[in-house]
Amino acid sequence: MKPSVLRHSLLVATALASLLLLAGCGSSRITEAWSDPTVTKISYQRLFVSVTGTDATTRAAFENAIGAALPAAHVVAGNTVLPATAAPELLAAAVAQSKCDGFALVHVASDRVVKGSLPGEPVKTGYPSTTDAYANAAPQFTTPEIPTSNRVLTITVALYETASDKLQWRCVIESINPSSNADLGTEIAKTVAAKLRSQGLVK
Repeated sequence: MKPSVLRHSLLVATALASLLLLAGCGSSRITEAWSDPTVTKISYQRLFVSVTGTDATTRAAFENAIGAALPAAHVVAGNTVLPATAAPELLAAAVAQSKCDGFALVHVASDRVVKGSLPGEPVKTGYPSTTDAYANAAPQFTTPEIPTSNRVLTITVALYETASDKLQWRCVIESINPSSNADLGTEIAKTVAAKLRSQGLVK
């Protein structure tokens, strides 16, 4: 095989490997966070979790995964007491009846696919020689761009004290390519918990 062809094959293989790695890895990060300046500690014995802005199956996966990721609190998943189409006033009544001291409202603000591409790689043709002519030669052609497709979700999380109906903390999370809805629910819980710990609001 000619060196130029071999080099071209290696470049394409490397680009494809990078693309597959990106597509298979999920990541979540908080892009903004707010907390009530009068609140110095957030601690709930019973937490009602409700996910809105998505379908019933995704909602259940999110709520159940968030509950499983928070073993220190007794979590009531909204899907176990209310249908996905329940009116807001029914949700408020369900939270009150649950006797939870905390309420987490998780809203999927957007769930979209972002398309792009990985740039092509410049490739030199010809055989290497004992001189620097090959090494310093200008690229002869560029490999084709490789299309990419990423699932990007924007999610808001708001924590309320139910006794006072007071918003204590809120954040916006951006998640890219979650491996599953259940895994994303776990990621949301862990990301929020880590942020609250970093702010000294939970131990």
